Amino acid sequence: MKMQPASFSLTRKLSLFAALGLVLSVCTWAAAQTTRSTTPTAERSSASQDEPDPFGLQSPAAEALVKRRIKLAEKEHQETVGRARETAQLGSELRESVRRVNSLSTEDLKKLERMEKLAKKIRGEAGGSDDAVEIVNAPHDLQSAAEKLTELSNELCERVEKTSRMEVSAAVIDRANQLIEVIKLMKLMRPSNT
Repeated sequence: MKMQPASFSLTRKLSLFAALGLVLSVCTWAAAQTTRSTTPTAERSSASQDEPDPFGLQSPAAEALVKRRIKLAEKEHQETVGRARETAQLGSELRESVRRVNSLSTEDLKKLERMEKLAKKIRGEAGGSDDAVEIVNAPHDLQSAAEKLTELSNELCERVEKTSRMEVSAAVIDRANQLIEVIKLMKLMRPSNT
């Protein structure tokens, strides 16, 4: 038997170790992939909620939640538009009633109460609060108050319709506050016999 030089044996050993290292790293990688895919769904979903997706994608549940929130916000906005339209309609009815009889009936007072409630709801949804407002050209009699009421309710309706569900409108808040003040004035102007 012939002996091989020691350097050949060393090279062969290094190649063997390199191949063994490569096999071990592939096995480790494969085991990690298998462990990752068999992780329970609850653990994966909680991990994905904690760590942002590098591709900017969301889980189907998160997408469904976002879509539901958007639909809810759109529904609430449409309800606000409906309230504003009802306020404008009531304002027109009150103006016509005051033009006919120059006083407020019990039915008219109910309409004023409804308008006030609607205006406060609109103001609240727009992010406003009960602020002191100065009414430009404040009315001094019932006729002019009814005209101002109609003007403000129509402006409020117009502004709410033009405002998207994602906007906070100072003009909507201002018109709602002015409308509430005119309603309060009209309640004070009613004759004591009604």
